[in-house]
Amino acid sequence: MASPLFDHGGWTWVLIAGTVLPLTALLALLRDRSRQNA
Repeated sequence: MASPLFDHGGWTWVLIAGTVLPLTALLALLRDRSRQNA
């Protein structure tokens, strides 16, 4: 039986990955677009 702390930690990592990864991709996209404009 998994402990609630471990379960909460798992969801925290899911949320972090779900927010940080799209932000990183968006920043890379914006940086690439600005590089093309320059």
